[in-house]
Amino acid sequence: MAGMRRVSSDTLDRYELQNYTSMSHGKHFLKFGARLRVTRDSNESRYGYNGSFNFGLRQNPIAREQHPG
Repeated sequence: MAGMRRVSSDTLDRYELQNYTSMSHGKHFLKFGARLRVTRDSNESRYGYNGSFNFGLRQNPIAREQHPG
């Protein structure tokens, strides 16, 4: 139905866990590390989506020239 207004929403959660490890042997080095990342992307739309378009009233400029007033 054209012109209906609905609510559309979505949420995307991302989780990342990393572990960095290096080993040493003799005069070489030993390194450790960790990384934890959490990201959330949340969107909400309340107006005319999914192929529904709403346009305001626009006057016809050609008809305006023919009938000034």
